[in-house]
Amino acid sequence: SPFAVVNTIDYVTITTLGNATDFGDLTQARTGYGSAASSTRGVFGGGKIAPLAFANIQSTIDYIEIQSTGNAFDFGDLNDTIGRPSATSDSTRAVFAGGYNQLTAPLFNSVGDLQYITISTKGNAATFGNQFFGRYGMGAAASPTRAIYFGGGYESSPGTVTNVNLIDYVTIQTLGDAKDFGDLTEKSRMIASCANSTRGLRAAGRAPNRVNTIDYVTIASTGDAINFGELASILGLFPASL
Repeated sequence: SPFAVVNTIDYVTITTLGNATDFGDLTQARTGYGSAASSTRGVFGGGKIAPLAFANIQSTIDYIEIQSTGNAFDFGDLNDTIGRPSATSDSTRAVFAGGYNQLTAPLFNSVGDLQYITISTKGNAATFGNQFFGRYGMGAAASPTRAIYFGGGYESSPGTVTNVNLIDYVTIQTLGDAKDFGDLTEKSRMIASCANSTRGLRAAGRAPNRVNTIDYVTIASTGDAINFGELASILGLFPASL
């Protein structure tokens, strides 16, 4: 393994500036999982025990109660073992998208699945639909009604990663396939994202080198992303092969 895999959970009080504090631990140390939350519960699904090994991709979903520090508990399982999925949620449902698994080995390619859980009810994930285009390492963000997935990548041959600028979306409470939303300003993967009730932002990533770009979209209106600005520094510690 080229870098350490840990099970640490930290937290901050968002309204108060300061360093993070230890929250507890995941049920197993892993990297490359998707995460989402309701107002009370956080969930973490999929990931890898060893960063570059297909044999160690996981289907585990953990959960925590956000207001109570402590270790995570088992929630259930994803439909398959998934590395680098992307997840986001409304107040009740989390939707996991993309990622890669043993079915695509030796390529880090996605089967394009969408699957969901009801955050308040422990259990296994259920099928939601399929992505507009299967990929991994996307950014994910949501309004109270719609989830959007930014960019991502796939391998056309082992070790050759192709980034995309696609944005697709789903209506979180309506099962079905994702639809095309528009395009990012650049092709990128390993993206960070966030949103409020109206606007979604994509930041950083590999395009193919690390970038500090910030784009935004109006979540209720389909269309191409618009440049928002830049991060204060270029972030990212991922090897180019991931």
